[in-house]
This record gives sequence, structure tokens and C-alpha cells, in this order.
Amino acid sequence: MPELPGGDLWFLPRVDTEHPERLVLPVAVITRRWRGQIKGPIEGIWRDAGDDRHRTLQAWLVGEATPSPHKLEEWFSDDQKFQYRAELTEPPRTRVVRTLLLWARVLETSWKTLVAGLTPNVAPDEPDPMRNKALQLAQLFRLAHQLTIAPQTKDAVTADCMFLAAVQDWLAREDCRSILPLHDGRLPASEECAAWMSAEYLRFVRLLPASNATLRTSRSSTVTFVLR
Repeated sequence: MPELPGGDLWFLPRVDTEHPERLVLPVAVITRRWRGQIKGPIEGIWRDAGDDRHRTLQAWLVGEATPSPHKLEEWFSDDQKFQYRAELTEPPRTRVVRTLLLWARVLETSWKTLVAGLTPNVAPDEPDPMRNKALQLAQLFRLAHQLTIAPQTKDAVTADCMFLAAVQDWLAREDCRSILPLHDGRLPASEECAAWMSAEYLRFVRLLPASNATLRTSRSSTVTFVLR
């Protein structure tokens, strides 16, 4: 998967900072980045093309359309030269831009298919994960990346800090508690994990109504098993 500077997971939909009522999809991510590097108005990018490419490009920028492979191959052919901003020391090659857009196009099409399959009648750029179930999967992927691949570095201290920063508070207090270091830097012992899990169980049992006495009894054996 082609990467962008900074290691950003550009291919994952995310909430648009300028328009939080919708998501930014992969094609818009790449198109906006490339457009920011181009010199001059959008109408002058393909000045000699003799068509309204700038209108189609504008639709890509705002996420209103997904380009076809044929159009990308034609508009970003190897012999196409673009005028980049003077401050760019290394302008991207057209082949690189085309490759990124082709990847983005495939990923965006797959995303739309996934959304349609999981939550019919929900727009692909819906930012509410309770309505757009596919967004929950994207967020889990992002979290898994932050907890595993992203912290990989030769500096163990930096890796630990990146890992801890990626763990959300609710995970640190519950699901990930047994694998996170304590205040003295060591991992919790099995006895400490068992004591914590038992305390959590007892707290849960106290919240049950009296009519669930049978449930309390049946689950107490689980606590004994955990402590052994």
C-alpha cells in the first residue's frame, strides 16, 4: 500500500475537519493533497485539454464522484506535465500521482460496497458510526494499527510511549489493563490481574437485582476458577 509522508492512514475514511457532517473518502484525500501542490487556479491545470476536467476534479475534491480507471490513465498519463508550486523541492512524478489515485479509487469503491452491504440506505460518507457500521470497522483497524504496527521502532522507550498514547482510557481501565505497565514500569502479575477481575465481577454482581440470585451463584464458580 503506497504511503504518504507522516505515516498517515490516508486510505481510511475519516471525519472531514471542515465539514464534520461527512467523511473524507480516499479519492478526496489524494486529490486534495495533489491539488495543494499545483500552481495556479484549478481551471488551468489542463488548460489545453479542451474539456471541463476542472469541474470533474472539483467533484473529486469534495467527494461527489469516484473516478474511473480509464479517466485516471488518460488524465495522468506519463507524458502529462503539471505545474507545481515553486517551493516544492521534489514535485511528485505523474506516475506516482496516478498510482495513488488508482489505489484510492479501488479502496473507495470497496468502501461504498461495504457500507451498502452492512447498512443499506446509509450514505458512504455518513460520519455517525452508530448508523454507518463500516466506520466502526475502520476505527478498529486504525486502533489495531496504532497498537501494533505504528509503535514499531528501534527505540523501546519511544515505542512504549506510542503504544500507551494509542490506548484509549476505557481500554486502559478494562480490556487492556492486564497488558499495560503499572506505575513502576512492570507488567501486572497474574495474581494482580485475578484480583482486579474478581473485584470487577463483585462490583457487577452487586448491581444485579435480587431476582438474579441464581445468576450470582452460578457465576461465583467462575471467580473461584480465576483466582486458582
